[in-house]
Amino acid sequence: EKSQSFELGTKWDLFEDKLSLTGALFRTEKTDARTQDPVTGDITLDGEQVIQGFELGAVGNITDSWRIFAGYVYTDSEVTDSLDPRDVGKRLGNTPLHTFNIWSVHDLPGGFQVGVGTQYVDERVNNIDALYYMEGYWLIDAMLGYQVSDNLTLRLNVHNLFEEDYVDRPSGNHFVPGAGRAVSLSA
Repeated sequence: EKSQSFELGTKWDLFEDKLSLTGALFRTEKTDARTQDPVTGDITLDGEQVIQGFELGAVGNITDSWRIFAGYVYTDSEVTDSLDPRDVGKRLGNTPLHTFNIWSVHDLPGGFQVGVGTQYVDERVNNIDALYYMEGYWLIDAMLGYQVSDNLTLRLNVHNLFEEDYVDRPSGNHFVPGAGRAVSLSA
């Protein structure tokens, strides 16, 4: 398989560097992609696939004590050539159309910090044949921090706060479940 990727991006720092905005257009063309002959069942490297889209990002300070980090990606994928004409035009496996994340951190009096974030992944199919559809999902994370000194910060993170059940990676006729709630303490 061979891939050729193109990307065009930009970055803007605004409001005296309190807000950074990024954007990019991307396209990946895969040639010699795996394709299956519908008559013989043989798999050969004769297909073509395209993945294209755009991504947007924002990082900045809303106030002196409130920061945000956000991103959005639109990904369109398609089989453009295959030995099996039924595959042409289908979405590729595990490529959600939309993904989104946002993280917000607030500095509180007394050296404390609190943060909350969310991640969204749109519905996906397991492969070109779309034998299984995985529903979109939202994950919520949270953080509590305390700055003990200039050299020491304690931080408690909770990932997947509401213990959402979701599919992390679909593949063929099986899938890998997403991680459940996890708690970590760091210094």
